[in-house]
Amino acid sequence: MLTCRTVTQLFVDFLGEGLPTEYRELIEEHLSACPLCTASADSYRAIIRLARQLPPAPVPADLLNNLRAAARSAGLPLPDNGF
Repeated sequence: MLTCRTVTQLFVDFLGEGLPTEYRELIEEHLSACPLCTASADSYRAIIRLARQLPPAPVPADLLNNLRAAARSAGLPLPDNGF
C-alpha cells in the first residue's frame, strides 16, 4: 500500500489521467482507506474545477514578440492567425 506522502506527490498525475492503471488502482485503494488524502484529493479537484472557470489571460505583448522572434530565428513557420 502507498504512503500518504507518495499519494500526494502523485495527485497531479492521478487527477490528470497521467498514470498507468496499476498506479491509479493503488492510489484509489489508498484513498478508500485514508480520509486525509481523500480530503486533499477533493481539494485538488476543486482547485482544478475553479481554475478552469477563469477567463484566459492575455499573453503579454513582449512575451508574444519574443516567441515570434524565436520561431523566426529557428526557421519555424508562423500561423496565419496572428501569432
